[in-house]
Amino acid sequence: MALPRKLTERIYEIKAHNGNVTSLDVGETGRVLVTGGQDRNVNLWAIGQTECFMSLTGHNRPIDCVRFAYNDDFVYSADDIGIIRRWDLNAQTICSTLNGHMKSVRTLDFNPSGEYVVSGSNDTTVRKEEEGDEMSTHK
Repeated sequence: MALPRKLTERIYEIKAHNGNVTSLDVGETGRVLVTGGQDRNVNLWAIGQTECFMSLTGHNRPIDCVRFAYNDDFVYSADDIGIIRRWDLNAQTICSTLNGHMKSVRTLDFNPSGEYVVSGSNDTTVRKEEEGDEMSTHK
């Protein structure tokens, strides 16, 4: 006999994208949320607000992964063909584009001091990119 499930309260509901929401990350302060979706957009939200305050466009494919970096001044986003973009949120522009993966990037993380970003992909590789260098492959 299955135990009854306790349903969680709805704590936050917004229509974040025109299509599935595929990834999200909460900023370091806990006051900002970044989402990525099948509509190829990266949207930023103030927690508790129902309208996004910034929408970043520049991917040609659905977003599979988003991640805040460097005190929430930057966001990394990755799409389903392996392209990673780094966004400067203050300028609302793409700072860099990384093209090392051959398939969808499923996870991103970064060194807190800003020295490098690491990504994992459905192409079975983990890659590390250092500031100013090309991505290197690690299996």
